[in-house]
Amino acid sequence: MKRNFILGACFLLLMSVSGYVTFHTARAVTAKAARSYSGYLVCQSCAGASRGEAADGTRVPEHPELHTVACLRKPFCIASGYGIFIRGRDGKYVYYKLDQKGSALAYQNIVSKTVRADHLRVEVIGSLQNRIIVTENVIEK
Repeated sequence: MKRNFILGACFLLLMSVSGYVTFHTARAVTAKAARSYSGYLVCQSCAGASRGEAADGTRVPEHPELHTVACLRKPFCIASGYGIFIRGRDGKYVYYKLDQKGSALAYQNIVSKTVRADHLRVEVIGSLQNRIIVTENVIEK
């Protein structure tokens, strides 16, 4: 009887330690550290335009810096959300969407207040998950 009690207590202790280690290891693996991403702010509807041409006529995949703030302020652009084009090592731009919080911050802090007409370069603080930046902050550069 005493032996069964000791074995049971050891089993419970082992399971508790195993669960603790598994939980904290999984948390450490899934929690990505925030970093800085710099690029040109473009709305998702214009970035995904079928012919690569934004509503303002800019060919955003090649020249995201020319995308206008007037376009970013259009209701359908605001509703689509925002993202940034980041220049890769090969010189080509790659688009990364901002999460819902990032799009809201981009509009509130930058799009609605900037005096620029185009060349809207931003810095996004966040972590990348499946080509979406989980955003902590967005700053105009």
